[in-house]
Amino acid sequence: MRSSIVLMLIAWLAGYNGLAQGLVLDDAAYARAPRRVYDSLGAKEGNALRNKFKVDLKPYCPTVRDQGKISSCVGWSVGYAAMTIEKAIAHRWSGKRSQIDAEAYSAMFLYNQIKLGACDYGAELHQALTFVQQKGNVLYRDFVVSNACDSIPAIALRNKASLNRIQRFAALFTPDAAAETKIDRVKLALAGNKPVVVGMVVLENFLTLKSSDPVWYPGIGKTNVFGGHAMVVIGYDDSRKAFEVMNSWGTGWANGGFAWIRYDDFASYCKYAYQFVLAHGDQHYLEGNLQVLRPVLKIIGEEDVSATFAPVAFTYANDRFRVRHGGSLPLEFQLVAEGLLPDSYVYVVSLDRDLQPAVHWPRDERLNRQFAEEYNSAVITTVQPRIVLPGKYNVFSLSEPGTEYLWVLHAHQAIKDLPARLEQFASLRGDVNARVQKVFGGQLVRGCEAAYAGDRIHYFAPSQGKGVVSVLLEFDVKK
Repeated sequence: MRSSIVLMLIAWLAGYNGLAQGLVLDDAAYARAPRRVYDSLGAKEGNALRNKFKVDLKPYCPTVRDQGKISSCVGWSVGYAAMTIEKAIAHRWSGKRSQIDAEAYSAMFLYNQIKLGACDYGAELHQALTFVQQKGNVLYRDFVVSNACDSIPAIALRNKASLNRIQRFAALFTPDAAAETKIDRVKLALAGNKPVVVGMVVLENFLTLKSSDPVWYPGIGKTNVFGGHAMVVIGYDDSRKAFEVMNSWGTGWANGGFAWIRYDDFASYCKYAYQFVLAHGDQHYLEGNLQVLRPVLKIIGEEDVSATFAPVAFTYANDRFRVRHGGSLPLEFQLVAEGLLPDSYVYVVSLDRDLQPAVHWPRDERLNRQFAEEYNSAVITTVQPRIVLPGKYNVFSLSEPGTEYLWVLHAHQAIKDLPARLEQFASLRGDVNARVQKVFGGQLVRGCEAAYAGDRIHYFAPSQGKGVVSVLLEFDVKK
């Protein structure tokens, strides 16, 4: 019943003043989205924003279009605006509006397949991003239906969409995050040339912004709630203390379809924020998914022992993921790695309480004497492999209090001198992060992005075919 009331409200609001929105606000769906990882101490974030007082992605934007009375803002923000901006940035089409428009992606191809009812019903951002991640999008010119929201793409066109998918997406903050957190995280994305898709609650006075003053003042004029609306943040200016957004209400609204929202107002009315990366077939990157599983039920039979496993959650701090395990000693678990690219190389190393390393993958006697007469390779040879460590029917077991680690290394090329590097690692002093930097230094891939959705870590790193991705999992075992 509750969802029906929400949808009826959206449908009623859609016709207000000839403008429409159409974002279905769904906190539960947003909570399921992978979350962007940030440095808990703020050092990296501070460095990224230092001396960067203004960002303007408008030269990469397609022409602002009008969604009319259709509640299709989610399609226009995700499918048309953000995906096109990402493409223009990747191809360095700054200021080339005609080329950008010719290669712009479709809004209605997306909206028509995800809307939650008739044409005056909206859509949900998480569903839209999942759709373009799994099924993709087509160009605006390939699905010219104006605002005909009942038009369903032909099978051939849906197949073509798979060529234009996003690689992954991540939420930037929780709806109740502090204002400073919301502001800084959106600025960080923009500083990295990433447009931000946002879901906001807007008021009736948002509809009447003019070119003479394209700044939204929520407390002035008609302050009744208009509804949920999806847009794209395309810049910020610290001198204005405001973000600039691209809307889908045509060029007659605000400043040619763009408006400014002051930082504090943005934090108050913005509930959701996402960034994503397009999937480029010719781009060299490293990617993977990691989970830690604990046995929750052991079944002891006459001849064997079986177990049921459940994932554990993570937190992130100090450049490493901390496993939230709880429970008592011994701590038993498995590590599962999935989604690894074929022809890349993966190594998994344990670090004990004294930070002494031991290789667990690949199972190779030359790397760990425990694997006598085994000479497995670190190369991934199958599509979408699943690696379970220490083995499908085995578990790691930590029986003493202290802090230990699993260290995942992922590279396009074999780390042929790994034994020497681990020997150097063991001989060093300092904490684990300092040692990692010392041993691999400039070989660590820059720009690695990681996100975690409760119990799953997803990392993605453009690598140009070289370099090493390093992921640390910390197990802090108490008595």
